[in-house]
Amino acid sequence: MGNRENAASIYRPSALRIVLRVARECSVNPNVRTKKALSEQIGISKERVADIENGLSRISLDEALHWCDACEDQVARQAILHIFGCDRPPTDPRLVKKLETQLVNYIDQAQKGIQAAQRLLEISKDMRPGRPIQESKKNEIKELAGQIDDSHQAATCTVESIEMNWGITQAEIINAWTSEAICDEVAISSIDRLVKIEKEKAFG
Repeated sequence: MGNRENAASIYRPSALRIVLRVARECSVNPNVRTKKALSEQIGISKERVADIENGLSRISLDEALHWCDACEDQVARQAILHIFGCDRPPTDPRLVKKLETQLVNYIDQAQKGIQAAQRLLEISKDMRPGRPIQESKKNEIKELAGQIDDSHQAATCTVESIEMNWGITQAEIINAWTSEAICDEVAISSIDRLVKIEKEKAFG
């Protein structure tokens, strides 16, 4: 199996310190806007906070996410994930705020995603194991997959807008999904089960 290709980042790695500094200085929680207050909140020294913001000290992904969570800054959190190559760049929250627009956009993108999935199903029926995919067909698959991914992004923005407008948090939505997924045996409900699946995958 080849190495997984990481998505390209539109932010340079050196922007990490800027994102973290602005998250602190502009936090909706005034109790973490100083270096001292934030350091106490996330369990590192005030000097290290300063060094990180000045680019003199490295910071892990987990530490950076903890920093953003303490500042209650979802935009900065998404930017951090993008810089580390884990996710797409953040969406402008001003565009997400109007819920009606997000719902209309989600319906449109979902319909396009369904059409793309139907076309991919047709393509999959013509595929033969071991036969290379023609470049023209590969490009079509990428475009169709992109339409499906657009519906995922539209769903994310819609959920963010629901939180902004109605106060139903993403954590509540995820917890509800998790409970249902466990009941439906979709989610891997325990580490023991995960280990069993991993062993079956590796050794049959």
